[in-house]
Amino acid sequence: NQGFRAQPEGSTLVAFCESGDFAKEQATGRLVYFKVLMNEDAVKPKEQKMFATEVVKALVSDHETITSQNAVEVNGLPGYEYFITETVNGEVKSKSYAMVVFTSGKYYCFTSKANQEIDMYLQKFQAAAKSFQAKK
Repeated sequence: NQGFRAQPEGSTLVAFCESGDFAKEQATGRLVYFKVLMNEDAVKPKEQKMFATEVVKALVSDHETITSQNAVEVNGLPGYEYFITETVNGEVKSKSYAMVVFTSGKYYCFTSKANQEIDMYLQKFQAAAKSFQAKK
């Protein structure tokens, strides 16, 4: 159950993960998310799962694993959420979360990564989105 406050176009958006294991582990539950605008026909409904998975895979590092993926609905919008575990030498170092939500002609990516990582994340996200478009 992700609840988020939608704010005016172009403003910084903050989402909160309100329930589930992730919220228990991350007491703050604060998720930063960014959005990338695309054409209306950017990602067709039947491609959404593939697109979401592809961009999230591009975001995780070599020692991170997507441990689960679920279809979600956020304020009536379709999306996919991903729980990500970072393991170093067989030991769980951290857990993070990412979610991609689709609206007409736009998609949002939410992540619990630290603020300083967001710029790098955004670059990776945009690169993965571009490569997805290029393959079509």
